[in-house]
Amino acid sequence: MNQPLQHSFTVWIDALSQYDLDDLQAQPDAVSWSIGQLYVHLVQSSRYFLDQVNACNTSNDNADKEHAPAANGIFASNELPDMRIEGPPSNKTTPQPTDKDRLLRSLMALRDEFATASLNTAESAFKGKTLHPGLKYFNAVEWLQFTDIHLRHHLRHLHLLPAVVLPRQPRAVLQAGGRNPA
Repeated sequence: MNQPLQHSFTVWIDALSQYDLDDLQAQPDAVSWSIGQLYVHLVQSSRYFLDQVNACNTSNDNADKEHAPAANGIFASNELPDMRIEGPPSNKTTPQPTDKDRLLRSLMALRDEFATASLNTAESAFKGKTLHPGLKYFNAVEWLQFTDIHLRHHLRHLHLLPAVVLPRQPRAVLQAGGRNPA
């Protein structure tokens, strides 16, 4: 099982309990996501990443392909650069959540499915790779690592949202990457 990835999902799951639906839907400004849209993005992108892990574990397609040079630094440092990264155009249409419990169930299901995918990856004889939209080809292990990197990257963004939108969120916990610094 991929412990860092499980921990990252747990941090997001635990943080969700501090918001009601109004908090989740509050827009900090005209161009930024709400906290809820950030959660929806994480669910949607993590689902896509999980599909990629599963595809890699069932095929040798693209096994000879490489990821982009920029991915080398990301995987070596185990993090994305500390900046906002322009994602695909679909990010501009990320919907508002309509049900907090649905978000919670989705995150919990993804955490469990990634635990299974991690075990399957360790046992898989396949070495397939699938295409990341900006960083080229990843294998299953890289997709698992990238999922964790992505979740932690957005935790920084949650910390950057204005205090008005985060009235109950302990800043020290977010600054410590979701771990209680005490």
